[in-house]
Amino acid sequence: MSTYKVLITGGSKGIGLEIAKRLSKDDKISVIHILGSSNEINRVSRDLNKNNNKIVHHKVDLSNRKIVNEFCKILNELDEKPNVIINAAGILGEHGNFSSLDYKDYDKVFNINFLSSLKIISCLLEDMKKNNFGRIINFAGGGAAYPYPEFMPYSLSKVAVVRMTENIAKELEEGGYDNIFANVIAPGAVETDMLKELIKKGGYVKTKVNIEEPVNLVNFLIFNENNKINGKFIHSRDDYVNIDFNINDDLFTLRRIED
Repeated sequence: MSTYKVLITGGSKGIGLEIAKRLSKDDKISVIHILGSSNEINRVSRDLNKNNNKIVHHKVDLSNRKIVNEFCKILNELDEKPNVIINAAGILGEHGNFSSLDYKDYDKVFNINFLSSLKIISCLLEDMKKNNFGRIINFAGGGAAYPYPEFMPYSLSKVAVVRMTENIAKELEEGGYDNIFANVIAPGAVETDMLKELIKKGGYVKTKVNIEEPVNLVNFLIFNENNKINGKFIHSRDDYVNIDFNINDDLFTLRRIED
């Protein structure tokens, strides 16, 4: 693939911002669409665009389904539609014992962490299929691979992201699209505002990583066309360069393990 067009949700802070900085320096990237809130976009757009005209900023409230639907219409009118989607946006939401939470405590978390990603992928997928090229990279988090008590909305939304990614990958594979890959990253605990919020609320951290580690994995999944990794749940500390991901269909996936 000669030219990559990238869309990053949550690209105005944290891991998403670092991904945008890295990719903006690559000559193979022609345009980067960054989604964020008004305050976030205003805060970073001046610095990111100082010497770079390939970055386009969009103020999109990912918690609002109507606004996300309207943005998808804008995407579909683009002459050059994104063929790489990186869903890095995410919030912790309400925490506490699950019996103390109400329906509304799940709405915003699921809209941002899961449903907005699903919608954006859906609205760009037909163009990827037409060209038989696409890279879909989603982000999991605490609770996707193990129980995460007291953070039910967040952990459930991240489990949904993993299974969504596996379903998309399988549907593409069965449809004969051999150069569209969907994978999900477990980034590990990166020193971000979300991690500070998590610790403040009593969340536990399993693996602390440098922010460059998940960014490196994103870079690998976009550009390494020789290794057709699809439908996998990969940690940023995994030896993904040398692992044979095709040795077992259930390897690096969300599964019940039978002895």
